[in-house]
Amino acid sequence: TLRARREQLGWALPDVATWLRIRLPTLEALEEGRVQDLPGNVYAIGFLRTYAQALGLDAESLAARFKTETRGSIDTKPELSFPEPVPERTMPAGVMALLGGVVIVIAYIGWYRMTDVQPPPQPVPSVSSAIPGLVRQGTTSPQVASVLPPERPTAPPQPLSSAEKSAITADD
Repeated sequence: TLRARREQLGWALPDVATWLRIRLPTLEALEEGRVQDLPGNVYAIGFLRTYAQALGLDAESLAARFKTETRGSIDTKPELSFPEPVPERTMPAGVMALLGGVVIVIAYIGWYRMTDVQPPPQPVPSVSSAIPGLVRQGTTSPQVASVLPPERPTAPPQPLSSAEKSAITADD
């Protein structure tokens, strides 16, 4: 009845499989009654209901009839096939640690060399050579010498006489 209704509607089976998102071999097995080619009982009933509703048939009566006709015949588990994951390409931990150490050593060497690079200290030119006509240190120019009082040798302090001592103490 499924095939007859589909042909009556003028639908191609591959188009129906694409539209319902049910594999083409599963729809062929439903139409031909090949119970052994169907997935597990629950899936087969679900696919049958979906297909019957799309064709405009009574899905519940077809599902009930399918259950009674196939009682016990679809107990095998479906064969599932999963694609194998592609292994990730990673570098071993030892290589990563070695590369990290090399990067750290190179960074330290660069830092050390960059912080040590300073121009050598340049000698500061003396003021007397920079400004011509300055008098040597320890001598005084004639203009300054004329203003200064004449230098007198200072005598060492002498002890006070007894008269001077008594005058100082009497003032207090």
